[in-house]
Amino acid sequence: MHTSERGFTLIELVVSITLSAILMATVALMMGAPVQTYLDQSRRNELVDASNRISRTLAIDLQKALPNSVRIDDFGSTKVVQMIEVRDVLYYRDEPPADTGLPIADQELRFSSPDDKFFAYGAFTADPSLLVLGSNGNEAYGNGDVMTSVATPGATTLGAHSVTLSPAFQFANGPSPTNRLFAIKGPITYICNLNTGRVTRFTDHARDLTMPVDETAPQLNSAGTQSSVVASGVTACSVQCSLPAGNPCQRTLTFATTVTRGTAPDSDSIRVMQQYPVENTP
Repeated sequence: MHTSERGFTLIELVVSITLSAILMATVALMMGAPVQTYLDQSRRNELVDASNRISRTLAIDLQKALPNSVRIDDFGSTKVVQMIEVRDVLYYRDEPPADTGLPIADQELRFSSPDDKFFAYGAFTADPSLLVLGSNGNEAYGNGDVMTSVATPGATTLGAHSVTLSPAFQFANGPSPTNRLFAIKGPITYICNLNTGRVTRFTDHARDLTMPVDETAPQLNSAGTQSSVVASGVTACSVQCSLPAGNPCQRTLTFATTVTRGTAPDSDSIRVMQQYPVENTP
């Protein structure tokens, strides 16, 4: 029996390769658009998340800022927002509670001379070794008018805690119109650096009357300082107060950032401008 074997001709091979190429190009074209759409949407979602992270974090910090401690500065390529964090709020007595049987001098917070004992409302939930009146928030950066005496809470009488100071202390700029004393922590500082494209948040660092120019400032690298990058890819940044004649910031703070992902001409950017209320009532 005679059998014949036949392979592909050159023409058949060329046609097969051409059809395969057309099929692969069609599949790539059909798959490419949805994939690119997904990548574009993911990039835009990342932009929104980065911008929202800046807005949310700054809003939370400003809510717990010591009155009159919010200050800003513009050094060209870096923009700085700084505030002092409050741990606790106490309300001191400026008149004695009735029928305590204690001397008046041990109940009122005196401003005419150093005082070593007074009564205050509010619980000490943190170390109250630094107490300051809200009216002196800006001075607190240089430790001006800050009660650095050791404040020890004592017995409670008619809802008020006795507070013993060692040594005695006198506020130079008191009293406060709201009778508030603030137990403070270290400053919180935001640095928007256009050279690095980052917004960085620093906490628990040293207080200093001078504003830090950038992330290398000694106060931002003191013992115990914590730092974290809030956003990257920042290509524009601005900060201003409603009354920008000087610090502390008054009434409102406006912080605007532009975050960019990708490279031109296929880059995406989002600009967010947020206005925050600033507390100045001591």
